[in-house]
Amino acid sequence: MHGGVDRAQLVAAMAMALGKIARLVTGQVWRLTGVVLAVVAVLAGLFLFIDNQHDVGVGQFNVSDALVLALLLLPGQLVVFMPIAALLGALLGLGQLGRESAFIIARSVGFSPWRLAQAAGLAGVVLASVSLLAGELVNPALTRFADQWRAEAKGESVSQLQGATVWVRDGARFLRFARPAQADQPGGVQLFEFATVDAERQELTTLASAQSGSVNEAGLWQLNQVDALALDGTHVTRTQLAQYQVQGTAYRGVLTLAAVDPDGLPLWDIWRQIKFLTQNGQTARALQMSLHNRLAHALATIVLTMLAVVFVLGVQRSGQGVRLAQGVAIGLVYLLLTRTIESGGTVYQWSPLVVAWLPLLLLSCVTVVALWRAR
Repeated sequence: MHGGVDRAQLVAAMAMALGKIARLVTGQVWRLTGVVLAVVAVLAGLFLFIDNQHDVGVGQFNVSDALVLALLLLPGQLVVFMPIAALLGALLGLGQLGRESAFIIARSVGFSPWRLAQAAGLAGVVLASVSLLAGELVNPALTRFADQWRAEAKGESVSQLQGATVWVRDGARFLRFARPAQADQPGGVQLFEFATVDAERQELTTLASAQSGSVNEAGLWQLNQVDALALDGTHVTRTQLAQYQVQGTAYRGVLTLAAVDPDGLPLWDIWRQIKFLTQNGQTARALQMSLHNRLAHALATIVLTMLAVVFVLGVQRSGQGVRLAQGVAIGLVYLLLTRTIESGGTVYQWSPLVVAWLPLLLLSCVTVVALWRAR
């Protein structure tokens, strides 16, 4: 009985020690990643400020505007560099623990490389979540505000920035909106409705011009001050209406989203736009690429923090500087591979799934094999 109590106490003590080590590893990765991000923020902010200098003197754009824009765009740059920052933070943080012989103690109580990788990966999960939340809640709004700020400071209109025309296909109708506005109330609307004659031919049945138009969440298009022509093959009938309503499959916000860069949209809006375009037989490749890239980017943060464990465990055998350099090289190779595949995918029209997930799959395989071989 006494031996059973001692054994239970020993198991409890070891579990407590393992939990403390896991928290120590996770906290160390967080702290050093924060330090790396602070350094990256200073450098990225400086480069953004320098990049904005070419607009100084255009309209009312001055040095203070360049500084404001750099600050507005800085969070987006930090999201981009989060995987590499997490890798460097994990290498530095775990390397510090390795120098203090913490891993020797951890291994002596049964803390395997996989357990170390899981603890580091937990820190990566939090960092990836912060990155995704920033990309959803902060960056889109800041990006749009920065675009408006730049346009106003340079004396340009927001419509010039977004483009003069937006085309929307909704089923058998096409709508052309000139100078889209933020409030979904663009002006200069043209409506083209088609009817299917046979499997290979469609005919234009309605051609309408309106002063303004909008769509609600239920997909109801409403055109105001409409001048419409109805064509039936032999006759043309002209009608002028104060309002003209047609039911479609669109949703409120489709006009604004059609004029915005996908990288400046939240994931939910990207998904809705992809669904709408796909339902209407249109390509949504740019949106799909942005969606998959953003998700793969976040998951890469987790994998890279786990990969750092492999290089830190080998510090005693080949030297800290060499192992850290190898870890950084792996991260840079991954970043270069990602950019190369993205460029090739754009040129050769590869599937967004392949472009976004193939580099992460290769990185994950390298991480699993390296952890399996770790001693």
